[in-house]
Amino acid sequence: MILSKIGKKKTVVLGIVVFIPVLASLFFLPEGNIITAFIFCYLIGLGTSCAQLLPWSFVPDVIDDYVVQTGKRNDAVFYSLFQSFNKTFNGIGLGLSTLVLGVPEN
Repeated sequence: MILSKIGKKKTVVLGIVVFIPVLASLFFLPEGNIITAFIFCYLIGLGTSCAQLLPWSFVPDVIDDYVVQTGKRNDAVFYSLFQSFNKTFNGIGLGLSTLVLGVPEN
């Protein structure tokens, strides 16, 4: 609904702008306030979907623009590069978070 009204880019930006303060405010959530926690979880889900799922909707647009400019259709290249970068940076993020949190000792 929002996506069709304001566009893809603005929806992603809006989702992330809402996502960051909600995550930061979780530290100040009073204990035992279940209804507020559920509302926060809902907002976190919206922010996560904007950050993880909506960028995939940009790939077909990029492919279409590339086809218009060059006349060649290289869908597999775009999807494989997008997936490779996605997995690489997710791995780097997981590795850094493991270093920050500390590896459990045996």
